[in-house]
Amino acid sequence: MKPSTMRNSDYAVYLITKNGSTTKFARDEKGWAQTAPTGVKRQCTAEQVLNHLLSALVLGDQVITTRVELKPGRRFHPSLERQRRPPNP
Repeated sequence: MKPSTMRNSDYAVYLITKNGSTTKFARDEKGWAQTAPTGVKRQCTAEQVLNHLLSALVLGDQVITTRVELKPGRRFHPSLERQRRPPNP
């Protein structure tokens, strides 16, 4: 697969509570979808995703952990890979 520009559909966002419950947000062909810890999947708007994500970021790691992962089969564009590497000392 040739690297290309990154899109919202290339990522999955996970919100993990301190007791281990995980909620997943990912973009599919219909738009954004939320998968609850119970496995129930429902459509949501980009605004709803942002509201959940911003709330999690404000609460901090003491209450909730935010993780963003590249979906399987996706690759970073080479210029993004260079930006991700730590600077040489």
